[in-house]
Amino acid sequence: PALLEAARQTAGEHDVAVELRSAGLADLPERGVFEGALALDFGSQPEAENAALLRAAATALRPSGRLVFSSANPYYWSRQPVTEHRTVHGMDVIRRTTFDFPAGCVVSRVRCILANGERRALPEARFRAYTLPELRHLVSSTGLADLAVYGEDESGVPRPERPLDTLRTPFFHCVALRPVTGEAGEGI
Repeated sequence: PALLEAARQTAGEHDVAVELRSAGLADLPERGVFEGALALDFGSQPEAENAALLRAAATALRPSGRLVFSSANPYYWSRQPVTEHRTVHGMDVIRRTTFDFPAGCVVSRVRCILANGERRALPEARFRAYTLPELRHLVSSTGLADLAVYGEDESGVPRPERPLDTLRTPFFHCVALRPVTGEAGEGI
């Protein structure tokens, strides 16, 4: 709800008329309703569920509708582990990010040291990191096409105007199109 409200506010500030909805896979309409979709959790589920997410989004999109999603970049994360330390509300937060080569996953482990000295570890998070050929195959096998992949700048903002540097961008920002097929223009 907070993300949707922030998106509505941003759209209003830019005089963009857009209807925003939040839905899980089971709640998506059956066929051709949306002009665009944004998948926020792509890669955080088992591989079959990531494919199911793309397939459901492809079905819910109108012909020429676009799906926007991000994927962890294995070329970046596999190079070396990363440890970050931040202080948030008087608490030390330490995140260690590694790469699980056999699973092709980015693994994030977070430990918090509270102001009273108590230590807590958050559950491990795993994100499937797809190579560019894997992304192309996954997109084409789920009813989408014309995959465009962009990198990001130092602050994490997608930059389509820059050439993709696979070794320096932590995440691939992807746009895929639901193709228009048939003479009457109906989608797949």
